Amino acid sequence: MKPKATVILPTFGDASFSAYCLKSIQNQTVAELEIVILCDGSPGYMIEMFEGFQKSDPRIKIYDYPKSEYRASERRDYVIRNAAAPNIFYCCHGDLWLNFHVEALLDKLKAAPLVHSIQIEINLPENRQNGNNIVLFFDKDLSDPQERSRLMDGLDGQPYNFFGITVAAHTKEAYLSLPEGWAANPGIWTDLHLWRQFVAKYGGRCKSIPIVTTLKFPSHQRKGRMSAEERKAELEEFYPRIESLLFYAQLSSWIRKYIGDSRKLENEKLIFQNDYLKQEVRIHKSICESKDQDIAALQENIGRIFGSVSWRFGHGIVSFFRRIFPK
Repeated sequence: MKPKATVILPTFGDASFSAYCLKSIQNQTVAELEIVILCDGSPGYMIEMFEGFQKSDPRIKIYDYPKSEYRASERRDYVIRNAAAPNIFYCCHGDLWLNFHVEALLDKLKAAPLVHSIQIEINLPENRQNGNNIVLFFDKDLSDPQERSRLMDGLDGQPYNFFGITVAAHTKEAYLSLPEGWAANPGIWTDLHLWRQFVAKYGGRCKSIPIVTTLKFPSHQRKGRMSAEERKAELEEFYPRIESLLFYAQLSSWIRKYIGDSRKLENEKLIFQNDYLKQEVRIHKSICESKDQDIAALQENIGRIFGSVSWRFGHGIVSFFRRIFPK
């Protein structure tokens, strides 16, 4: 099976929570993956955990390096140059991918050298108790010349970036055309240094996809405030929910609360070719038939949930149900 994408999962230290990140990568709707776990001085028990995953999943490769000064950013260059796939993805070890992430970005990489989806950051557990589930929501667009200028030159004298590696992907061919690629210590954030090279060479061909395909749990917020076990418990809570249709509705409400109903993203349909979602559809259809309800009523209910959502994800689900259950 020739992989369609190489996924780099950089990790370091005591990161038992990364098991859930790895599971979210394994369970993508696109199965043709090469999964590279890039260990930067990871302790022995972490290597053993990853080797346990590797025994049951031959797609996984483990690169075990001694601790570097700059989190082994330059070692990503070696992985990319030796990647078996034409497309390169990344996932930080404390984040989760929704299971159509690779599928959605691969579609755009057919015409773009670099793409990213919207970065959404989940708040700390104690803050979520007050209903503030999202701490940041970046809906910037690389097609906007002003945003590209800010990314290249900074804003108010400070570096400016609106997406990290978890939401990003690029082609191997485009990467190999860059003047440097990943660097150990470029003087700015290493991911921003890479994005600037892409934008300098390809400009508006780099694309932003205005959909949410990942959940980021910012490590800088959690460092010193949450232990590895607490972070593991947090991801353990979220992981089963990310494949549920009801969670998408909940996530929509969180975004509405954060950005307000007045802000709208450009409307674009997303077709969810997702076995789990199809299973949800069958379940809902069965419930409707058993209760002798009209499918139109289901459409109306789904529309009521998502119709007011100023977010493309809602429009995608509505259109998906309408294709499955035409009037």
